[in-house]
Amino acid sequence: EATYRAIRQGLLKAKSVILEPTFDFTIELPQANMGRALTDISNMNGEVIDTMIDGDKATLIGVCPVEQMRSYPQILRAYTHGFGSITLTPGAYRPATDGERLIRESGYDPELDEKNPSGSVFCKGGAGYGVPWYEADGKMHAPPSDSTSCSEEEAGIPLRARAVRYGGTAEEDKELMRIFEATYGKVKRRTAPEKKENAAPKREGAKAKPKPRGEEIILLDGYNVIHCNDRLTALAKTDFALARDTLIRALCSYTSFNKCKAIIVFDAYRVKNGKGSVERCGNTTVVYTKERQTADAYIERATYEMARDSYVRVVTADMQEQFIVLGNGAFRVSPDEFFAELEAAEIAISELAVAK
Repeated sequence: EATYRAIRQGLLKAKSVILEPTFDFTIELPQANMGRALTDISNMNGEVIDTMIDGDKATLIGVCPVEQMRSYPQILRAYTHGFGSITLTPGAYRPATDGERLIRESGYDPELDEKNPSGSVFCKGGAGYGVPWYEADGKMHAPPSDSTSCSEEEAGIPLRARAVRYGGTAEEDKELMRIFEATYGKVKRRTAPEKKENAAPKREGAKAKPKPRGEEIILLDGYNVIHCNDRLTALAKTDFALARDTLIRALCSYTSFNKCKAIIVFDAYRVKNGKGSVERCGNTTVVYTKERQTADAYIERATYEMARDSYVRVVTADMQEQFIVLGNGAFRVSPDEFFAELEAAEIAISELAVAK
């Protein structure tokens, strides 16, 4: 996994060049049409390597991008009235003449490719946390000799809006923990800050304070969760604000009925000069992150701080985020599981209303 991520990081740092296939062509045509052919080849970003003239016949030899030359045989026959001919053979790959356009048309963005991650996972205090590829060199204990890390502005990092659905359950988490402990021994979660770990031992007879059970807190990655529900996704296509408000209202009813608290985080990473905001709706807190702060980063920090004293559950389909919050002591819940809980709460509330 580390090797694969390192290769992806290297590809992003290398600033790769898009190549396109070319044709090696030989055109034979009347000399009177040679000027037209030379103009066409130039307009197609081709190159004439050799020109030969024999009486009223001309031969042009060169190379041209496949995309431009593909339909040229028909054009050649038309303006030479059938006296021109062309031979095409596969040539070498050359830098694309319009690489940026090809990238846009492909629709591929490496930062959105969840199946091929380029970020690293670092460990601190017994927990893992994600580090974007453009920050990895600066956080290494032994940075590479030829470090080419760049800032977020230089990297042009887009918002990671949608993630691959994760179907993990609490039962699967328990099974993973059982296998880990059978191999490496019992896991003892850290509940004290690192600076206290090497403190002097307590005096004999001193009573340790019991860890408070704490309240239940649910953290949701707002936009990620919306895109994992068919009904909300359909609403979002016509009115994204309506989809967002529908989820918030359902969450307010859920938290009031189950007597718990929820924090739903919406990513405002690209909102220019965004200061962030916090709104409250009963037991539900709606957070909009500030500029250059992702929902992932907010949730990771919140779980690290709250999981020590509270029962924290995180709802997200982002696989990397799932593993990080698990390491922070929180419990992970897939969106499908949580929507089932919301539906059950709605049914129970309706039944109570009918009974009254």
